[in-house]
Amino acid sequence: MSPQAIETNNIEKNLKVRCEVRCRIPTADKGEFYVHLYSNNLNDKQHLAIVAGPYIYSKSLNEVRENDTDEKRLIRGATIKPNKKIPLVRIHSECFTSETIFSSRCDCAEQLERSMRKIQEYGNGVVVYLRQEGRNIGLLNKMMAYNLQDNGYDTVEANIKLNQPVDGRNYTIAARILEDLQIDTLRLLTNNPDKIEQLTSLDDMNTIIEPEIVPEEHGKLTELEKYLQTKVESMNHDIPLPEYLIHYHAK
Repeated sequence: MSPQAIETNNIEKNLKVRCEVRCRIPTADKGEFYVHLYSNNLNDKQHLAIVAGPYIYSKSLNEVRENDTDEKRLIRGATIKPNKKIPLVRIHSECFTSETIFSSRCDCAEQLERSMRKIQEYGNGVVVYLRQEGRNIGLLNKMMAYNLQDNGYDTVEANIKLNQPVDGRNYTIAARILEDLQIDTLRLLTNNPDKIEQLTSLDDMNTIIEPEIVPEEHGKLTELEKYLQTKVESMNHDIPLPEYLIHYHAK
């Protein structure tokens, strides 16, 4: 290899660039562009990228720099992301009976609605909606479990009677979705210990627990309230039951 080729090879291996600033440039007849100015580690020449459209982002421009502030990011043209505000995340499993035909056997639709409202009010977050009907036993088994519940079984006992897992959900796909969304630190909206364990076991996931809001008291022991009791007593969900439910159970 010639000395020139060796030098070129070394340059290619060691070359680093960094976008220093980005600004919007409108033109008279060619539309609007975002011009990115780049420095490099080999010389003082500054190169440009002239970008059309809002969907191409410079990783180096938008990285968090030492002593970064919103004002500094604004001046250099970086996005002012709400990354100082940890995203609020709800991992929600599909529930046809509650969300589509308004069943009062469970609180899934209410959980989804409350979560979406809370995340919107918080201003930064996501609902990961997983297709895991009936805690992943499917609609057919779920409907048979309902028939057993009408004959004295609770939700856990019914699943066991059908030789189904008490909770067959897996949250690995949720973790991959969060990874794709570049979320590695989150406030997880849940009372489910299994969900917490699966998410916190990931090495690259920093999970803060944000308890769910429990449904309001209804004044009588409805099917929904029996369901919530079972979640607490048989599945270890960390739900603060209303006092009248605790008293009912004590009887």
